[in-house]
Amino acid sequence: MVLSPLARLVILSLAHNKLTHLDTRMFNQQAHLQVLLLGKNNIQAIEVGTFRSNHHLKFLDLSFNLLQEVKFGMFFGLQRLKGLNLSFCNIHRIDLHSLDAFQELKVLDLRSNRIHRLIPDLFYIQSLNLLILAGNLITATISDIPYLS
Repeated sequence: MVLSPLARLVILSLAHNKLTHLDTRMFNQQAHLQVLLLGKNNIQAIEVGTFRSNHHLKFLDLSFNLLQEVKFGMFFGLQRLKGLNLSFCNIHRIDLHSLDAFQELKVLDLRSNRIHRLIPDLFYIQSLNLLILAGNLITATISDIPYLS
C-alpha cells in the first residue's frame, strides 16, 4: 500500500485495519503529515526509514499491534515527534539507541507490554514529560536504576 496522491494530508487514520507491515514507501509522499493513527492493526514489523519523510509528524499511535521489539532506526526522521503511543504491543525488547531520534518527545506510552528491564535511553530523552510504563513485567528497584537517583 503506497499513499502517493495525498501529499498535503495532515491527519491520517488507518486504525482498526489489518496492516501487518510498514515499509519505506508507505508514507514517503506525506511530508506534511502531523498525526498518524495506526492503532489496532496487526503490525509486526516497521522497516528502518519508514518515517524518514515525515519530519512534521507530531503524534504517532501504534498501540494494540504486534511489534514485540523497538528496533534501532525504526523511528528515524521523527525528530519533531511530541507523542508516541506504543501501548499494548507485546514489546519485550527495546534496542539501545532506538529512541535517540526523539528531540522533542513529551509523552511516551509503553504501558501493558512485556518489558522486563529498563534501558537507560528511556531516561535520557531530555524533553520527556510523561513516561508510562504501567502494566509491564519490570522487576527492578530504584537502586537497580542509577539514572533515577
